[in-house]
Order: sequence, then C-alpha cells, then structure tokens
Amino acid sequence: MSIANPTQKQIQMMQEAGELILAVVAIHEQCRLADHEGQPSPVSDRTLSGLMVGLNMSGDLLWTEGSELGRFMMTVGALYQQRLKSPENSEAHPITCQTLDGLMPGLQAAADKLLSAAQLCAKQ
Repeated sequence: MSIANPTQKQIQMMQEAGELILAVVAIHEQCRLADHEGQPSPVSDRTLSGLMVGLNMSGDLLWTEGSELGRFMMTVGALYQQRLKSPENSEAHPITCQTLDGLMPGLQAAADKLLSAAQLCAKQ
C-alpha cells in the first residue's frame, strides 16, 4: 500500500482495519479478564470466530495492497481460530492463549499505526 499517494479506498480500508483491530483487542482483554476471574466469557465463541474471519479478510486485503500489517493480522486471526478449536483442557490451549496475550500489544500498535496513517493521508 503506497502511503505516499493512497486512494480514498485505501484510506478507508486503513481506517476500518484499525477500528476492527481495536475491537478485537478490547474483546480479547474482556475475555482474558473474565477467564482470569473464573467468569464466563462475555463474548460467545461464535462471535469471536466471526471477528477472526473479519480480521483475516481485512488482513488479506491489506496484505494484497502490500502492507506487512495484513500478514500479522492474518497470523493473529489464525491463532485465534486455533484457540477456539482447541479444547480448554488440551496442552496447546494455554500456550496459544499466552501467545495471543503476547501478540495483543503488537496488534494494538498496528491499529494505532493504521489509524494515524489513515488520518494523516485524509488530511493531504
């Protein structure tokens, strides 16, 4: 994605991807806190799965436009899908959860970068 001279569509795509990422990060944090407190998840697995499909689609679009952030988004989406499919009592489940917890700050930074780039490009 050429930030030097983006199209209106690319600016909108950056804005929407950034907003989607912020929603994913916030929901992940709510689920993490509920799990830590032994409470049921405030969001159903079906809803999370749908969000991850959106994250993958958005990431794929950004990747197609040449943005490395898109590949990162697709990786996080794939890991989340893996977490949703693995039974909570499996060996892989806590490792996947810890990995996702570790990736969230990077995902937050990606959202911040996308939103600030979209805002900067929109002003030009």
